[in-house]
Amino acid sequence: MGYHRWLDGNHRFRFQRTLFDGTEEFREAPQQTQGPNRVVKRYSAFIINGFRFHTKYCERLRRT
Repeated sequence: MGYHRWLDGNHRFRFQRTLFDGTEEFREAPQQTQGPNRVVKRYSAFIINGFRFHTKYCERLRRT
Protein backbone atom coordinates (compact mmCIF):
# COMPACT_ATOMS: atom_id res chain seq x y z
CA MET A 1 0.00 0.00 0.00
CA GLY A 2 1.03 3.57 -0.40
CA TYR A 3 1.47 4.59 3.20
CA HIS A 4 3.64 7.54 2.24
CA ARG A 5 0.72 9.88 2.77
CA TRP A 6 0.67 9.14 6.50
CA LEU A 7 4.29 10.20 7.00
CA ASP A 8 5.80 13.67 7.27
CA GLY A 9 7.61 14.92 4.19
CA ASN A 10 11.04 14.45 5.76
CA HIS A 11 10.34 11.22 7.67
CA ARG A 12 13.15 8.66 7.29
CA PHE A 13 10.75 5.85 6.32
CA ARG A 14 9.66 7.80 3.23
CA PHE A 15 12.98 6.97 1.61
CA GLN A 16 12.88 3.22 2.33
CA ARG A 17 11.07 2.04 -0.77
CA THR A 18 11.18 -1.63 0.30
CA LEU A 19 8.58 -0.87 2.99
CA PHE A 20 5.99 0.16 0.37
CA ASP A 21 4.42 -1.46 -2.68
CA GLY A 22 5.34 1.38 -5.02
CA THR A 23 2.00 3.17 -5.27
CA GLU A 24 2.15 6.90 -4.73
CA GLU A 25 -0.33 8.86 -2.65
CA PHE A 26 -0.83 12.51 -3.53
CA ARG A 27 -3.59 13.26 -1.04
CA GLU A 28 -2.91 15.06 2.21
CA ALA A 29 -2.64 13.04 5.41
CA PRO A 30 -5.80 13.10 7.54
CA GLN A 31 -6.03 15.76 10.24
CA GLN A 32 -4.70 14.61 13.59
CA THR A 33 -7.03 14.70 16.53
CA GLN A 34 -6.53 17.62 18.84
CA GLY A 35 -7.55 18.58 22.31
CA PRO A 36 -7.21 17.00 25.72
CA ASN A 37 -7.40 13.27 26.17
CA ARG A 38 -10.77 12.51 27.75
CA VAL A 39 -9.40 9.40 29.50
CA VAL A 40 -6.67 11.23 31.41
CA LYS A 41 -7.87 12.95 34.55
CA ARG A 42 -4.74 14.94 35.36
CA TYR A 43 -1.62 15.99 33.48
CA SER A 44 1.77 16.48 35.16
CA ALA A 45 3.29 18.23 32.14
CA PHE A 46 2.45 19.34 28.62
CA ILE A 47 4.38 20.31 25.49
CA ILE A 48 3.72 23.45 23.44
CA ASN A 49 5.77 24.17 20.32
CA GLY A 50 8.46 21.76 21.47
CA PHE A 51 8.83 23.23 24.97
CA ARG A 52 7.87 21.14 28.00
CA PHE A 53 5.96 22.83 30.80
CA HIS A 54 5.26 21.20 34.17
CA THR A 55 2.21 21.88 36.29
CA LYS A 56 2.53 23.71 39.60
CA TYR A 57 1.80 20.47 41.43
CA CYS A 58 4.70 18.72 39.71
CA GLU A 59 7.01 21.71 40.24
CA ARG A 60 6.37 21.91 43.99
CA LEU A 61 7.98 18.49 44.43
CA ARG A 62 11.26 19.63 42.85
CA ARG A 63 14.27 20.90 44.72
CA THR A 64 16.86 23.14 43.09
